[in-house]
Amino acid sequence: MHQVVAIGGSFGAMHVLLKIVRALPRELNGTLLVVTHIGARKSALAEILAKDCRIPVRDAQDGEQLLPGLVLIAPPDRHMLVSEDGGSIRLHDGPKENHTRPAIDPLFRSVAKAYGARAAGVILTGYLEDGVAGLRAIKSSGGYAMVQDPAEAAASSMPMLALESVAVDLCLRSGDIGAEIVRRVADGSRAESQAEPQAEPQAEPEAGADALQGAGLHNFPAGGMWRGQELIMPTE
Repeated sequence: MHQVVAIGGSFGAMHVLLKIVRALPRELNGTLLVVTHIGARKSALAEILAKDCRIPVRDAQDGEQLLPGLVLIAPPDRHMLVSEDGGSIRLHDGPKENHTRPAIDPLFRSVAKAYGARAAGVILTGYLEDGVAGLRAIKSSGGYAMVQDPAEAAASSMPMLALESVAVDLCLRSGDIGAEIVRRVADGSRAESQAEPQAEPQAEPEAGADALQGAGLHNFPAGGMWRGQELIMPTE
């Protein structure tokens, strides 16, 4: 299973997201899932980000397969989650959370449950506290937690509350977040590859009578016996 990075932002987040997607390489063994507080309004965020990104950016579709090398945006008025097995996107119109739909916390919780240590959560600029509980869930599941530096955020509430409530791994300026995401995805993929069990070498079978028969060496005098790979003949 590849790496998943869940990103949540609100007021002022588009400018930060542009910096993030510009840093993404063409080959990325991870998926970025983005929620912003767009409410029910029609949004052109995916189209705007796609113009500056080397990998596809689009609004998420319900049931869409979660593939690496992709940026998916939560569409208007729908919560975006990942399925329990981490294989696909789920969109639903459940109750608002933190006064909004789509909300950040539902996505972060689902990513934490499905991906565990393969997940990373990023809180960007925004008001109130959406995403804080979800980032805590990602961190508790063994994932990685990043926060935009509140000192440079257009709205400092969300990143500041995340710093106060979660054992965040990194607090970064907006221009450094994209490169760190790329690094985390690469490191996570490398660690996963190294952790995969290696096939143990098969022991060479002993060349007993059956093996030698297969080689055309079955015509030995009667009374012989095998001891390991040695043919023992009776003495006269």
